[in-house]
Amino acid sequence: MPAIPRDDTYAADAMYAPILLAEPDGPGRNAVALFRNRDDGSQAIVWQQSCESQEGASALHEWMLLRSDLWNFWGRLAARLGADPAGMLILKAARADEEERQNQVREAEKHRLEEERLSRVITLYCYTPKGKRPYLGLERGNADEPFFKMSFAAEWECDRVVDWLQYQRKRFEEMAQLLADSGQLALERHILEGMRAAERDAKARGISVGGRRPLRFWRGQ
Repeated sequence: MPAIPRDDTYAADAMYAPILLAEPDGPGRNAVALFRNRDDGSQAIVWQQSCESQEGASALHEWMLLRSDLWNFWGRLAARLGADPAGMLILKAARADEEERQNQVREAEKHRLEEERLSRVITLYCYTPKGKRPYLGLERGNADEPFFKMSFAAEWECDRVVDWLQYQRKRFEEMAQLLADSGQLALERHILEGMRAAERDAKARGISVGGRRPLRFWRGQ
């Protein structure tokens, strides 16, 4: 790290001038500096840091640029501790913030991938709210509410449909697309037609049961 220039006139005419941040000084140069403007228009360097590369200097400059409220503090730190100790503390803070930023990026990407995975998971639920009509719902894993609801007059009617629908998980995405393309009634008709076709097939094969739920002990096709 270059030594901070000593200037006997600095204390007299720039002691209380605001501390400013200098950009990396030109192609191939890799130094970032804090400085004060003197009354004669020249500059007095308060602190300067050389980096291993222009990219490193630019990254440090961008980090310091967002923390202008600390420039005066860093300047006082350099004056009291010296350039090297102050630089170590500044760089330590910069590295800690960069590590935290990278952690946040990783967590955000992890969250995005998990949301993407959950969006592909569709679960069938059966609801029997007190005092209201029972209904079934299809819900994505990353959603708070079902994207499809189908209501029934009685609980057994809902159970009858669920007896068939619970074995159609591989087709849930196809059903979601049908809902998006053709609407609620089209998907309800599709589900009821599929259920009735399975009931007819089960009856023909002698594996249906009596009562209101012919597919009660059915295990899919």
